[in-house]
Amino acid sequence: MRLKMIILFAIITIISLSSIGCAQITKPTELFPERQDTSVEKRGEPVPGAEVYIELEGDMDPYSSTLKTNIGPISFGSKTGKNPLKTSTLIGKRVSDIPITVVLTETDTQVAQVTTDKNGEFSFEIVAVSQGRTVPPKIKVDLLIIQRPEFILAEDAINRITLELDKFPGPPYRFTLWWVTESAAQNRGSFAVSGKSDA
Repeated sequence: MRLKMIILFAIITIISLSSIGCAQITKPTELFPERQDTSVEKRGEPVPGAEVYIELEGDMDPYSSTLKTNIGPISFGSKTGKNPLKTSTLIGKRVSDIPITVVLTETDTQVAQVTTDKNGEFSFEIVAVSQGRTVPPKIKVDLLIIQRPEFILAEDAINRITLELDKFPGPPYRFTLWWVTESAAQNRGSFAVSGKSDA
């Protein structure tokens, strides 16, 4: 009788151990999966903390497409050739990581492809295409700015800015790209550039 009890106990123990060994063990990582990094690098947005008030300097037409301001001369992309925001009270934000194509206004020939840096700054050079060509003292270029959905243009604004450069060929021309809005209504705006060559 005692032997039967021992054998029965042994069988029960073996069955219990087998059940534990076969049971599916849930790993802690399955209960608490690692949090995935869902952050997305935001490209082509105004630089945080870079908002400035743009104030006119001197007796300039506030509706001109080029204005002399406290951040230097700025030029807008405009359908009409005038300030598309139609106001002299403006707020500017530097725009980072935006591709810009530089073309000659007269021939629409691409001469440079650049991208603004973290401060909204960019530079480019223009070299003579052929030797023996008479180089004019001034030449116009268009900056074609890649527009993204977060930038809603004002009615008369366009993403093409025309600049007149003093030299051709010249030193690297350095500029800053701005997203400019009215201080009272900031839902729509215009691209603008400030800066001048190193000459």
